[in-house]
Amino acid sequence: MRATSIQAQIKAAPRVPTYKSLVFNLILGRGEHGATDQEIQEVLMMSGDTVRPTRGKLLKDGLIYDSGKTRKNANDNDCIVWVASTISQTGLF
Repeated sequence: MRATSIQAQIKAAPRVPTYKSLVFNLILGRGEHGATDQEIQEVLMMSGDTVRPTRGKLLKDGLIYDSGKTRKNANDNDCIVWVASTISQTGLF
């Protein structure tokens, strides 16, 4: 995806309440703390069947990335912590 397309998505996110914008804005708003899929599900009250593919699109578009950190979920399993790409946070497009 081109930088201009990503910039347009970021700009439109607050105005377009899509699953993609909701998930992105949550992750972006958490800064370096990021969010796991389960945390996204709980905060946005979405099913995992909605969160996982939506997060996958954000990852594919380069808007988020795997922080290399994990947090335990309710079942004591390690979960990837997703964070917004630095370029997304700073609006360097």
